[in-house]
Amino acid sequence: MANPEHLDRLRKNVNAWNEWRQANPEIVPDLSGADLSATVLNHVNLSQADLSHANLHAAILDEAFLVRANLSNADLSMAHLMDAVLVEANLSRANLSYAVLMPAILTLANLSEADLSGADLARAHLITANLSGANLSKANLDGADLSGVNLNNANLSNAMLMEAMLVGSNLRNANLTGTLLAHARLSVADLSEANLCEANLSEAELLGANLTNAKLNSSILSRAKLTGANLSRADLTDADAAGVDFTGVNLREASIPDSVRYYANLATAAGIRE
Repeated sequence: MANPEHLDRLRKNVNAWNEWRQANPEIVPDLSGADLSATVLNHVNLSQADLSHANLHAAILDEAFLVRANLSNADLSMAHLMDAVLVEANLSRANLSYAVLMPAILTLANLSEADLSGADLARAHLITANLSGANLSKANLDGADLSGVNLNNANLSNAMLMEAMLVGSNLRNANLTGTLLAHARLSVADLSEANLCEANLSEAELLGANLTNAKLNSSILSRAKLTGANLSRADLTDADAAGVDFTGVNLREASIPDSVRYYANLATAAGIRE
């Protein structure tokens, strides 16, 4: 339950609220469960505030300061958080469906099991964030930095990740069906057991990536860079591998149809199953 005094201060005037926060840095605002739906809170300082279970549906929080804020289980659906700073914020199980977070800073944020379906995260900074089990279906992550992110068991089906940075990220067992990953950088990423059926990985960088047991059925791999990648036991049925060089790629026990063999240079690939 929110502190009535804190809630009243916030609703009255954002500038006065920020001054109060600056004068009283030891106070941790309690806004848990508060109804702030459709409230305009641009530039607000909510660092370390407790907003768990709060209703922020369609709230305007552009350039808000939410460092280490607790937004677990909060409703931020359709909220505007453009240029917001959410470093180390707790957004676990939060509803951020169709929220605008471009290009918010979410470094080290906890977004485990959060609903980000349809959210706009273009050019967002999500370095080493926790998105395990999150729903990012149809989300826009074009140009986003997801280096070192945990996306284990996440749903990224039909999401847009063109030119996204995913170096060293954990995408183990992730759902990437129909996902746009053209020009994405996925070097040394863990994509083992991932479902990449019908995904577009054209010109993606997958140097040293782990794709063991990955499903790449009907995927587009044209001109992708796969040097040092592990595709053992991967399924490449009906994949488009035009212009791909499989030199140094581990294809042991992988399913490689004639369509892939026709385009790909398989001369020095390891362990090809005939």
